[in-house]
Amino acid sequence: MRLLLLALLATCALRAAEPIVSCDYPDDAAAAKAWRAVEGSPAARIGQDDIAHVLRLDCNISYSDPLPSTFSFNSPLGACEACRGFGRVIGIDFGLVIPDENKTLEDGAVKPWQTPSYKECHEEMLKYAKRANVSVNTPWRHLPQEHKDWVLDGDPLWKGGSGAWKTQWYGVQKFFNWLETKSYKMHVRVLLSKYRSYTPCPTCHGARLKPDALLWKIERKSIQDLMLTPIVQLRAFADTLKFDGGLDAAMDLVLTEVRARLKFLCDVGLGYLTLDRQSRTLSGGEVQRINLTTALGTSLVNTLFVLDEPSIGLHPRDIHRVVEVMHRLRDAGNTLVVVEHDPQVMIAADRVIDVGPGPGERGGQIVFDGTPLALRDATTLTGKYMGGRMKVEAPRPLPVSANTPRLLLEGVTA
Repeated sequence: MRLLLLALLATCALRAAEPIVSCDYPDDAAAAKAWRAVEGSPAARIGQDDIAHVLRLDCNISYSDPLPSTFSFNSPLGACEACRGFGRVIGIDFGLVIPDENKTLEDGAVKPWQTPSYKECHEEMLKYAKRANVSVNTPWRHLPQEHKDWVLDGDPLWKGGSGAWKTQWYGVQKFFNWLETKSYKMHVRVLLSKYRSYTPCPTCHGARLKPDALLWKIERKSIQDLMLTPIVQLRAFADTLKFDGGLDAAMDLVLTEVRARLKFLCDVGLGYLTLDRQSRTLSGGEVQRINLTTALGTSLVNTLFVLDEPSIGLHPRDIHRVVEVMHRLRDAGNTLVVVEHDPQVMIAADRVIDVGPGPGERGGQIVFDGTPLALRDATTLTGKYMGGRMKVEAPRPLPVSANTPRLLLEGVTA
């Protein structure tokens, strides 16, 4: 799906003649003036071959014509140079440095400075905090952002130099930078490992792309903005997207495919996901439903699909969506073998094979093979439940007293 959005943005940037696809102006006034000087001319329209690049007059940074690889973090041309397209870097995690935000600076909010080896840093912070009017008696979570930045990044007027730490506040980050110079010592490497973790890339902020790629936008949305939009909202955006200059064959094909894929994802109940979601964070059911949309998008026929409980993680009211997708695959000439325990899916099947008579070692035999309607009258355990002759009784509510163990959720919002 990301590749389709990449193709859409790249194709639009290369071919669209109308300003629906735009590139942000540089920040400095001189270069912005140069851009606007040629904006009204045909040569300044996005995607024209006769404008090779726009030059930032003050610092010699050029903005070249976009290429498809410009929008791909898998390509050296598009990947962020700091994180190499991964979107995160390993570094100091300030959440580990300040694990308890209810503590004040005076009470030891900065954890690594509470040991005898680095107690001096804690004392220096308190000394310089009074000069900078930074409260040392306010819980960390309630400190203004500029005070937090002062603690973490040091004095904004930091001059640097070998002796600057004696007269200016250096901050938590420079403390760890200094530790990095001592990492040849084993105990320093152990200390650094306690406060390291993967954090969003400070250069691209998780976008995984170079800044040039994020300048190109469709309706004021960059490719990263689209990736962070829930699929159900992204589908509405794609459905209303129009190009006043008209569509050529390539743009029409890509946009049609984008709309179809987004519709398939919504049909299987995945409209709440965002396209930047990592696959390792998805449940097994979500992965299988994504694979179903891939199968629908490629229009496969005469194919055998084996699904293992695709309804996992899906609300019961949305199971019919998965059933409809499976029926569409079946009607296209495919065969689906589904391992499932949900009654809604079992009833929708053309044929049910019940394996039993019990679980694990007590199973392994085919005890029923027939239609869902015939299963209701079967004498198997599954048939008794499907036919309503056996039911799962709701457990009795347990009495709750004052000393009953409980889990309290505070500050939770829906």
